[in-house]
Amino acid sequence: MNHAQETRQSGHFSEDGLEYVITNPRLELPYINYLTNGRYCSFITHTGGGYSFWKQPPAYGINMWAPALNNGPGRFVYLKEGDDIWTPNWMPVRADADSWLCRVGMGYQRLEVEMRGLKTWLSYLVPLDADLEYWILHFINESDKPRRIEAYPFVELLLGQHMPNIISYYSNILFNRIRRAGDVLVGEKTYWNREAYAPNREWPIKIFFASTHKYDSFETLRDRFIGPGRDTASPLAVVNGELSNSENDGRAAIFAHKYTIDLEPGAQERIIMAMGVLENEDDFDRIPYHLKSETYEERFEACNRYWLDIAYGDTVFTPDYQVDRFVNIWNKYQARVCFWWYRSDGSYFICSGNETWGYRDSAQCILGALPRFLDDAWERIRFHISLVRSDGSVDQGHIHDLRVPSGLAGNIDVAMWLPISIFYFLKESGRLDLVDDMVTTCDGVEMTLAELIYRIIENVWQRRSPRNLVLMEKGDWNDAINYAGRKGRGESTMASEQLLYLCNEYLEIASLTPGLPGVKSVGKVARALSAALEKHAWDGEWYIRGTNDEGEIIGGKGNPPGEIFANAQSWAVIAGLDSERTKTAMESARKRLLTGKGCALFLPGWREPDPDIGIITRFAVGTKENAAIFLHATAWATMAWAMVGDGDTAMESYRQVLPNVRSREDGDLYQSEPYVYAEYIIGPESEYFGEGSHSWFTGGAAWQWHVFWGHILGIRPTHRGLLIDPCLPKEWEAITARRWFRDAIYEIEIDKPIGVCKGVKRVIVDGREIEGNVIPPHGDGEAHRVRVEME
Repeated sequence: MNHAQETRQSGHFSEDGLEYVITNPRLELPYINYLTNGRYCSFITHTGGGYSFWKQPPAYGINMWAPALNNGPGRFVYLKEGDDIWTPNWMPVRADADSWLCRVGMGYQRLEVEMRGLKTWLSYLVPLDADLEYWILHFINESDKPRRIEAYPFVELLLGQHMPNIISYYSNILFNRIRRAGDVLVGEKTYWNREAYAPNREWPIKIFFASTHKYDSFETLRDRFIGPGRDTASPLAVVNGELSNSENDGRAAIFAHKYTIDLEPGAQERIIMAMGVLENEDDFDRIPYHLKSETYEERFEACNRYWLDIAYGDTVFTPDYQVDRFVNIWNKYQARVCFWWYRSDGSYFICSGNETWGYRDSAQCILGALPRFLDDAWERIRFHISLVRSDGSVDQGHIHDLRVPSGLAGNIDVAMWLPISIFYFLKESGRLDLVDDMVTTCDGVEMTLAELIYRIIENVWQRRSPRNLVLMEKGDWNDAINYAGRKGRGESTMASEQLLYLCNEYLEIASLTPGLPGVKSVGKVARALSAALEKHAWDGEWYIRGTNDEGEIIGGKGNPPGEIFANAQSWAVIAGLDSERTKTAMESARKRLLTGKGCALFLPGWREPDPDIGIITRFAVGTKENAAIFLHATAWATMAWAMVGDGDTAMESYRQVLPNVRSREDGDLYQSEPYVYAEYIIGPESEYFGEGSHSWFTGGAAWQWHVFWGHILGIRPTHRGLLIDPCLPKEWEAITARRWFRDAIYEIEIDKPIGVCKGVKRVIVDGREIEGNVIPPHGDGEAHRVRVEME
C-alpha cells in the first residue's frame, strides 16, 4: 500500500490564521500545543493529554503522563447527565457528541462540545505572570429544558521526577501527600529523588488545585476514583457519582472535584479552576486572587496581546498566502516556545526522565529570540558562555536549572553553535562593543567575549587531521555518524566548513573592531581550511561528507548508500568556498536531493547496519538521520540556494517543508501538526514517505524563519546596517514587508520584474536613494519607508 495516498482532514486554519481548528479527535498522533510563560509549561494535546512542569523537566514534573499510553492520563473533565458520561476532551471516554472541535491558539487551547443542546467549552491557559494553568469550564444550555450536569475535573499527579516513577512506581508513590487546606487541594512529595544534586530532601515546591465553584466532594486517591478492574474511560467514582473526600498518604495521587450545575434554558455557568506551583505561604495566600474572574480575564487579554504583538511585528506579504500565514504567525510562535524549552525533556517524543538539555540545540534556539527579544537572547548567551571551559570546550549537555554541565564531552561541533548565535545577535543588536565585555567560563576564568570565541575556534582547530580537516570524532552535527571517527582519524567536511564560517565571521568583526585576540592565527586557520576543503573534499560535482577512520569516503560519487549529503554542499556555500564549485554542488543537490516534500539529508539511505559509520545506518531507511528530510538541513540548503542566486529552488525547498503546505497537500498522512515544524519528514525511500515526526522541538524552526527573511526576502542584519538583497522566485512580483531593526521600523516594498530572481537596482529610503543596498540604522523609534527596485 502507498501510505502517501491515504488522506484525511484533521481540521483547518481559522480565517485570520490565528487558530488551527481540529474537527476530528481521532488522529494518528496527537496535535500538541505549548502553553507557557517560560517558567511554567503545560504541553497539551488536542484531547487534553500532556504534561505540565515547572522550570526543569523532569525534576519538577506536575502531572502523570506517558505518550505511549493512549495519550493519557491527562487533564480531563468528565460530564454526567443521568447515566450518560462524556468529556469535552473526547478522551478518555470517547463518547460521540453532536459536535466536537479543538481550537489551538497561541498561548491557549479551547475544546468545544455540544451534547443535546448543551454546549460546553473547556479552555486552558498559562498566564504570563503566574506559575499556574487555568482550566475554564463554560456551560451554555441552548436546549428548551432544564439541565442538571455533574462535572468531575480530574488530573493524575506525578509530583517530581519521571525516572523514579518509571523504574519503581510503587515505591515512588509512597512519598505522595495530598491534603485539603480549606477549599484547596495541596500536593507534595516528601522525598525528591535527585540525590546527585539535592540529597535527602523533600520536593521543594507544592502543587495546588482550586476552583471558583463550591465542590460537592473531592478525591485524591486514584484507586478509589478509578475503581477495581476499571480505567479512566469509565471511572467508578463518576459512574456512581461519589467521591470519598479522602486525603492521601503514600498512594497513587490525583486531584478531582465533583460539581453539580443546574441550568435553566438559555442559562450559562462558568467555573474557573487553577492548578499551579506553591513555593511559599505567600503563594498560598494569593490563590483567591488567581481565581477572581477579573484576574483571569486580564491575564487572558495580556497573553493574547503578547502573542499577537509577536505575530503582527515583523510581517511579510507575498504572492503566496500559505507562506505568509506560516512565517508571520506560527513560525514565530514555535521559535519562541523552542527558545524556552528546546531541548528539554518536556516533549511528546522525548519524555524519558533525562534531566540533560542538549547544548548545541538550546544554543541554536537563541536565534528564536531574534529579532524581537534581544535582552532574552543576550541573557541566554551569557548562560551558555558560563558552560564553556576556558580552553573553548563544552559538554554535550547541561542541567538547566542548576547551570551545570552534564559531564559528557561534547561532539566536535557542539561549542561552535554558540558563536554562530552570538554573530547573529551582534548583527541584530549592533552591539559590537560587547566583544570586549568580560565573561566568566565554567572553570572560573575571566576573559573577553572575543577571547572566548577565539578559544572555541582554536579548540576545534586543534582537533584536525594531518590533511587539515576537522576530525569527525564521535559525530558532528549529525551525531548519528557516531562511529566513523572514534579512532581519531575520520574527517568531517561539515565541521570543517562550519569552522571556516566561524573564522570568516570573526575576521569580519576584527576588521570593524581593532585589537581582537588571535586575528592572525584565525586568518591562517581560515586559509588552511579553505585549501584543505578544496583539495580533499571536492569530488568533481559535489563535496564529500567526510571520511571514516579507515580513510573511506562518506558521501562521494559511487557510494551505494550516502552518495551525496546536503549539509556538505550547503555549508560549503555558507563558508564561502569556491563560487563555481558551490554552484555546481548546489545544482547536484537540487537534482539528487529535492524530493517534492523537501530536501533529503542525503540519498540513498542505508538499508543495512554499518558499524564503521554508526547508528545512522541502523535507523529504518528514510527516518531520523538515515536519509530523512531534516528541517535543520533543509533550512541550510534553502539558504545556500538563495546565496548562489537560485531563487526558484530556494523557494521550492522552503515551501516543500512548510507544515501547512504538507498537511494541505498530503492530508493527515503528514500526521504532524499543520501549524508547527516537525524535526523531520520521512524520506522518499520509505513506504511512509511524507509523514512528519518529532514535532515542535526543533532548532530548525528558528533557522527556517531567519533563512526566509534573511536570504529569500534578503532583508537581513549586518554589522553596518540592514542589508537588502532578495533572492525570489522568478514569477513573484510585488512584496511588502515590515521589519523592526535597531529601534526603528522599516516598511519595505520590493518591486521585482517577472523573470528575475536576484539583483538590486536601487534602494530608496524615505524618498532618497541610498548608496548601495545597506540601510544605515536610524535608531529613532520612527517608521521609515523603503522602496527596493530589482533588475
